[in-house]
Amino acid sequence: MLFTFNGDVYFSKTKDKNLVEFKQTKIQVASEIKKDLKQIDSKLPVRDKLAKQIEVYQKGKDFDYIFEWKEKCAQAKISYLDEVNKAKTKSDAQISKAQIHWDSIKNDKAKYFASSKTKANHLFEEYKSKLSSAVTASEIKDVKLQYHQDKKVIKHTNEYIKAKTDLKYQYYVRKMELKKIKTTYVSNLENINNSTPIETQKWKSWVAPVTSVIPGVGQLINHQFKKGLIMMLLIPIVLLFIMYGFGIGNIEGTGILGLIDFGASDPNGDGRFYLIEGIIAIILIAVSVIIMIGSVIDAKLVAKQQYIGARARNWSQTNEFLKSQGTPYLLSFPAIIGILFIVLVPIIATIIIAFTNYGKGNDPARPGQVIEWVGFDNFAAIFGGRYSSSFGYVMLWTVMWVMFASVGAIVAGTLAALMVNNDRLKGKGFFRLFLILPWAVPAFIMIMMFSLLLANESFNEFTQKFFGVRGWTNQQTQARVALIFIQTWLGQSYMFLLITGILQGVSKDIYDASSIDGASRFKQTVKLTLPIVFGQIAPLILGQFTFNFGNFGIISLYGANGTALGPDGLPYPGEPGITDILISFVYKLSTSQTAYTYGIAASFVIVSSFVVVSISAVGFKNMKAFKN
Repeated sequence: MLFTFNGDVYFSKTKDKNLVEFKQTKIQVASEIKKDLKQIDSKLPVRDKLAKQIEVYQKGKDFDYIFEWKEKCAQAKISYLDEVNKAKTKSDAQISKAQIHWDSIKNDKAKYFASSKTKANHLFEEYKSKLSSAVTASEIKDVKLQYHQDKKVIKHTNEYIKAKTDLKYQYYVRKMELKKIKTTYVSNLENINNSTPIETQKWKSWVAPVTSVIPGVGQLINHQFKKGLIMMLLIPIVLLFIMYGFGIGNIEGTGILGLIDFGASDPNGDGRFYLIEGIIAIILIAVSVIIMIGSVIDAKLVAKQQYIGARARNWSQTNEFLKSQGTPYLLSFPAIIGILFIVLVPIIATIIIAFTNYGKGNDPARPGQVIEWVGFDNFAAIFGGRYSSSFGYVMLWTVMWVMFASVGAIVAGTLAALMVNNDRLKGKGFFRLFLILPWAVPAFIMIMMFSLLLANESFNEFTQKFFGVRGWTNQQTQARVALIFIQTWLGQSYMFLLITGILQGVSKDIYDASSIDGASRFKQTVKLTLPIVFGQIAPLILGQFTFNFGNFGIISLYGANGTALGPDGLPYPGEPGITDILISFVYKLSTSQTAYTYGIAASFVIVSSFVVVSISAVGFKNMKAFKN
């Protein structure tokens, strides 16, 4: 049994027949059909040639569905040609009539435009007369409206313009009618393709997928010729990618093989080239493998469909798919290429470096030094070795920083938005201007201004006198509190603008209804306003936490980063500062002149990224706003 693309069920032509005799007869009939097709005069008109082909194909309808399919396609093309000739005959008559009319008046352009001008002048005089007699604003508006409408009528009743427009319109009608007929013809071919089964030999169901490792070959075996030829254009690209991936064409490295020892076997080699070109090689080889796997999967699916009787999609169907569902993928392709190199290269480099001893003493930028693989030693140093105390110290402050700075900005921005949105507040413009200042002024200026103010000795004496505290830039607790305060001030502007915009769109009807039910303003805020606001901005709130986790700028610009001391009074390994969060500590590890270690820094980056991605993934997964 055979199943078409539309789900129709057919029996094989060999049903209830002697297979040996049927096969011999089928070969003989196919040979006769091929011979008869060659004998058709190629100089015959297309329609007559198709009619003779139909007669020939009818001989093989009882032996192979391919002849039935070709007969239907030929009949569809005859119908298409008849419709085209009929439409052209009809449109030619209309175009000829419009052309004759145009030729008769095109030399009298001045005459017709002069007539229109006279009518327009007369209309303008009438307009002025009516306008002077109009009293109310409504009457004046009606007079002006009528005048503009009458002007358009005069323009469109100009015989010269009418004749020219009519001629263009007839050509347009002809074009659209032929396009409609062509669309119907393509649709008929698709229906024929989907409703007529195909009988294929079993060997194609495995040969096509195997050979499609070379893009396009499997598609050609499946008789998808246009798709196959297009995919074969990828062969040179795949070859170039694989060649580069194994070192051919590298600047200095040896492709993916260079990641084995980072050029240690080359006395004059630079391990950095081996690292970067090895990473590029990984990406290019992966792209090549994806292309080949995609080709194999496509050929396998089509071969499987053909084996059970369904014909492969023809090119018109594939083209239609690309124009509709495939458009987003085609438009995203340049961005995907950019992501491969701009995003993936640094990520893969970080992962690789995390498993090496790249750093002082193993820096290929210095003569005689090479990078070596160290396995999980860097992670062991973070979680239970030399840097475990530093990791605990920095991670604890990072979590506190993220929580307090993010929650502070959210709370401050929410309260500010609710206050400014209150109808009883006067001077809303002043408050809005004041609250968006952190956005109006560059953040680094605000941070440095606060740094200079809080480091000022007079200010510290003032706070010591009235509050009993000082050292806002050199004492751990005071510096951290100052940083949280500054980030709250900077971050509240974003939340304020975001929530203000949402509040403007909340219907006042729900507040009126809740007031009738006896709800106080406090309950309206808690039960109505906040759920509406936070339900819409939940993903952006999570983004605030993610942003502060990697907020390197404020820590660096504030400059209050004296060396932190452990319980024994000695600096922690890596010498983290009193305000260092994980990302700023990573920067310090990778830029220290005396003991820089890229391997440990990359390990810290992986750990922090894992924490951020995990929390974000869990948060987004459980958010209703994100699901919607």
